[in-house]
This record gives sequence, structure tokens and C-alpha cells, in this order.
Amino acid sequence: MFKKLILRVILALVLTAGSVVCSPVNPVYADSVDLYWIPVAGSGTGNWTDTAHWATIYTTGTASFVNGDATVEGGGCDWTAYDDCLIRVASTGTWYTIDSITDADTLELTGNFAEADTGAVAYVIADGGHAVPTSTNNVYFNIGSFTGAGQIVTVDAVALCLSMDWTGATNTPTLAGSFVISYYSSVTLISGMSITHTGAWSAEGSTSRTFTTAGLTFAPSLFYLSQGGGTFALSGNLNIGAGTFWDKSYGGSGSINGTTITCGLFKKAAGVTALTLGNATINCTSWDVSLITGSIPANAATINCSGNFSGGGLTYNIVNLTGATSTVTGNNTFNTLGFTRAGVQTITMTGYTQTVTNFTRDAGTSVKTIVNGSLVKAGGGYVSVDYYSISGNTATPVTNIWYAGTHSTDSGGNSGWNFYAPNAPTVTVQAPTSIHAEDVTGNGTITNLGAGNINSTDIGFDWDIDSGAPYTNSVTTAGSYPLGAFTKLIESLPANTTIYYRSKAQNSIGWGYSAETSFSTAPIGAPTGLAISDNGILTWVMGLYASGTTIVRGTGSYPASLTDGTVVYTGTDLTVTDVNYNPDTTTYYYSAWGYSGVYYSTDYATVSIGGGMTSAIILAILIFLGLCLTIGGYALHRGSLAFASMAAWGITAGYCYILATSDWDTYMLLFWVCIAMIITAGIEGAMLSRGREKAQEVKEYHEALEEYKPDDVIKSMDDRIEARRKRRQGMW
Repeated sequence: MFKKLILRVILALVLTAGSVVCSPVNPVYADSVDLYWIPVAGSGTGNWTDTAHWATIYTTGTASFVNGDATVEGGGCDWTAYDDCLIRVASTGTWYTIDSITDADTLELTGNFAEADTGAVAYVIADGGHAVPTSTNNVYFNIGSFTGAGQIVTVDAVALCLSMDWTGATNTPTLAGSFVISYYSSVTLISGMSITHTGAWSAEGSTSRTFTTAGLTFAPSLFYLSQGGGTFALSGNLNIGAGTFWDKSYGGSGSINGTTITCGLFKKAAGVTALTLGNATINCTSWDVSLITGSIPANAATINCSGNFSGGGLTYNIVNLTGATSTVTGNNTFNTLGFTRAGVQTITMTGYTQTVTNFTRDAGTSVKTIVNGSLVKAGGGYVSVDYYSISGNTATPVTNIWYAGTHSTDSGGNSGWNFYAPNAPTVTVQAPTSIHAEDVTGNGTITNLGAGNINSTDIGFDWDIDSGAPYTNSVTTAGSYPLGAFTKLIESLPANTTIYYRSKAQNSIGWGYSAETSFSTAPIGAPTGLAISDNGILTWVMGLYASGTTIVRGTGSYPASLTDGTVVYTGTDLTVTDVNYNPDTTTYYYSAWGYSGVYYSTDYATVSIGGGMTSAIILAILIFLGLCLTIGGYALHRGSLAFASMAAWGITAGYCYILATSDWDTYMLLFWVCIAMIITAGIEGAMLSRGREKAQEVKEYHEALEEYKPDDVIKSMDDRIEARRKRRQGMW
């Protein structure tokens, strides 16, 4: 070997720089970082300490190989530096020994070389027989490491490596042995292998370490985290059977987030490292972090422990005690502490306090025995369990929080426990009173106070516009409510609607609900007394339960909806002036609705105006009639009577003008104008009658003068005229 080594060095020194791909390079020995497990005597089975199986890669490249029984020609490559080395074509992983070198282009192999002639083929040349790996070596088990199925690598002494990688290994190899494997960087296993190795795995050093399990089942006595700094991460689920997962690190941090660990004892020794559980699931026979000086961020982890639990006074997410007997030590805090074994259990807590948010058990009826210790309820609410036997245990808070159920046994020495089932108050509901459009007074009755027989802390009502839970709306009032009736104003109800409601009351256990009943809210009333004057002044009285009024104006007919016309007014007043209309030529129809909030009356009030003879037209007619009658009266009797007639009709016209400019509506105006016309016509008729009488007297007097001339005749005529006058008066 020594002569061959000198020959290799000499040959390496005389190589030309132009043949990098196929030419040899300076040999690299066992102190290289990378070491490869290679077959010896055609087999990959061997001991870790067998140096013949550890090789370094000298060179790689491509060459043209020719099939043959003993000779392979590699054109263009100088093989003379690799006498007694190993060669394999990368695609197959079969190693061949270079038996002798014929010349620079031809080498002779031991055995039958049976590779296909595919032109340029990749090759690897390695040299075996070097030292066992140390903590500075990366070790590889790959495609060329095992020549047959089930070949075994036995760890026959303490094994050291910087990293271990089984990627690419074939033929389902097995890792065996009973000695510790210490790694300082990473371990990458593959699913296509078996682990019978029973020795410990130990993560050492102070850099970054990763252990990739590939889902394998291990059988080690210990799985160590023995780092002095840096980080550790577990990739994949780890099943070490009854072995111990022991974090004995004294620096750095670790994470098993997202994994499932199955082990015997899970132990965190004294140290300052932080091991993050994350959302891991840990199935262990016992848990011991009692000596911890660092931390274990629990996050969302679940710990299923079948034996003793020494929590170290830390905070945990979910811890399920699954064994027949468990002793819990440390003043620990749990989001959930569960007694989940499907059978009897005894949990001893002597001398320690466990703070829990949720306290659970399995669904069966097997008795769970709690011995001594203290329990503190955190996070509000109450604890309700059953089928327990409890002795010497203090539960706090002491008032109406801890309920052991009716099937549990008070074995003495307890405080804070209620040995009956918790229950909410019992309530009934009655029909509401003071029913309005949008509010009612709800009526309920507490008939049983429930757990603890203490007053309810809240009462209230749930309601909705359809039947059954869930209810959209709820009103409550806090206080102290004993047995008996209670009331509560329920507001913001929809008007004229069927409402479904129930009463409720709350104690420390929760809400108790009554059965459901229903009622109908009152409708909102339309305005009453709606009226309008010729000046467009609308007045009304607010509708029942209404807080405002909306008036809509239309033409042709009364508006039948809020959108059927022009909105004249919306608000809370009781009068408004509509100035945008002309009743002289058009009839206007008004409809008015009452409203409250978003709810309106279903019926509406109406009033109309316009479309007939207006006061201006009436006034013009009166003036015209007065003028005609005045001219007629003047033509008939002239003089003072004519002037009196003119004065009478003038007064009437003025009076009508006053009426026309008043706030009276058209019908009232027409009534009083008619009265004025009747009075004026009566005056005018009286004046005309008197005028006709006087004219007749004059006429008769002149007729008598024409017939009789003497004085006696004239006197006789006067008598006859007087007689006629009296007869006429009798006729009138």
C-alpha cells in the first residue's frame, strides 16, 4: 500500500491541467468531512468500527465504458492513480474493485462488469479502508452502500458523527447495535429502513441540530438532547416505545412542534434551555420536569400521561391522566386537566394546588378518586362532574363552582365541593302587559332558583318574529332576583306584528328558559281630524301610538301608499301649509299616515280641496249681480232709493271679500255668502216694493185729476186712492 501511495502522489503531480473531468485528483483521506459506507466483499453488512466500510470519494466524472468479462476501457481518462480503489457507475450503485491498471486509458476490474454501453456515463471512484468517523465527519449511507436486502450496520461502539444521512440507500438496510450514537448536526433517516438499535441517540454540541425520523419506530433506552447551545428541531413523529425522551440540555432551545412523541418517561432535566412543545402530542408513561430551570412553552400541546405527572409548576394546555393511578406534583396550571381512563382511577395531589380552566373525565361511570390537594377554578364558569370519590380536597372558589354530581361520594375532609348536580333556574312566562305598538312589559316567574338555591343574577326575555330558537333579540337586567315574578320593558318591537318570546333567568350554572308564547303588538293609528283651508293650511290630530305624521298629495284620487304622490310633510308637528298647489283649477287629494320609527299605520286619513267655484269667482259674481241690480233699481226709482241699493250691495261685496280672505274652507264660505245675498236681496226687494207702491199712488193720482176737475171730486179721488192703498197693503 505504501508503494501505491507514493505512486499515486507522483502521478498526481505530473497530470496536466487540461483534463479536469476524467483526470484524477489528489487523494482525500479519512480526515475528510464526508465518509461513505461501502460494501466489503460484496456486502454492506458490517460493524460501525470496521474501517474497511468507510470510504472517501476521490473523484467523479463521466467516461465511455465497454462491457466485458474483466476489462473496461475508459477512453480519455487516466486511471493509473486509482489502483485498488473502487468504482461504480452512479446509476446502479454497484462497486467494482480496480484490480490493475493496464495503461492510462484501460483499467481491469475484479468481477464481471455488466454496465450498458451508453456513451458518456457518470462514475464515482472511492478509496476504502480509512478511520472510523468522528464528530467532524458527515456519514452517508446511499445507493452504493448495500448490495442485498436486509444488510445490517451494527453500532458496536460509541458512534460519533457530525451528521448522518441515509437518503438514497436501497435494499431495506437495518441499523442495529446497543451503543450511543452522538450527532452534532443532523440525522436523516428513511422510511425504507429498519431500526433495531437499542442504544441512545444524543444530540450534542452547540449549533443547529435536526432529527428527521421518517416515521420509524425506535427502541432506544434514551433519546437525549444534550446540547450546550444552539437549537434542536424534531422533524416527523418519534416513537421510542418505553425509552426515555430526556432533554438534558444546558443551553440553547429546542422544538418538537407539530410532532407526536411516544415514549416512556418524558424528562426535562435541570438547565436553562427552552423546549417548545407547540401543538405536539406526547404519549408517555410518566412526565417529570420537576428540576427544570428553563421553560416549556406548552402552546396547544396535548400530553397523555399514564403514570405520575411532575409538572414543575409550569403552565400546560391539555394534560390527560390515562393510567389507573397517578400522583400529580407541582403547583401547575392547566387549560384542561382530564381523567380520561376508561375505568377507575386514583389521583393523588397531596400538598399541591392545581389550577384548571376545564376539568373533565371520560364518558363512563367508573369512579374517579381524588385524594388530598387543592383545585382552583380559573377562567370563570363552573365545574360539573359525576361518579367521583373525593377526600381531603379543597376546591376554590368555594361558592357554587365545584359540583361533584349526585352519584359522587363525599369521603370527608373536603371543602368547596357540592355533591349534587348543577342546574340553572326554572322559569315560566306569562302574557305581556301594557301592549303598545313598539313596546310591551314582559312578565316571567322564577319557580326554582337552581344550584345553590341562591338568587338569580340576571333576568330577561328573548324575542323574535318567528317561532323557536335561536332568538334574534334579547333584553336582560342584572341584579338579585328571588323566587317570584319579574318584569322587564321590551322595546323596539315591530308594530302590528306577532311576536314570539320567552322568559329567562341566570345563576352561576347558566340560563334557565321558559316555554315560548306569543302576542301581537298594537297597530299605529292614522291621524284624525285631517282638514285643509283654501290657503293650503293642513291640520290634524296625531294618530294613536304614532310619534309623527307623513302627508302625501295626489291628483285624481287619494294616494294609497307613501310613494303614490308627492310627500308634503313628514314630522312631529300637527299643522303644515302646502304652498305648491293651485286649487282654482285642480282638485287635490291628501292622505296622511301615522308612524313611529320605521313603522307606519296601515290605514290613512284623507281630505281634498279645489276644483269648484272659488271665493274670487264668487266675489266677481256678487259684484256683477250688485251692479246689475243697482242699475235696475236706479232705472226704476232713481233718487235716494237707488243710492241705498248701491250702498247695500257695496256692503255685501265687502263682506264677501272679507270671507274670501279668511281661513274658512269653501263650504263655510259659500254658506255665509248665501246668507249675505239673502239679506241684501231682502233689503233690495223691500226697497223695490216701496218704490212700486209710491209709483202706483202717483199714477192713480194723475188718472183721477184727468177725470175730475172740481175740488170735491179731487177729495173723492183722494179717498179712493187711500182705499186702494190700504187694499194693497192688505195684499202684501
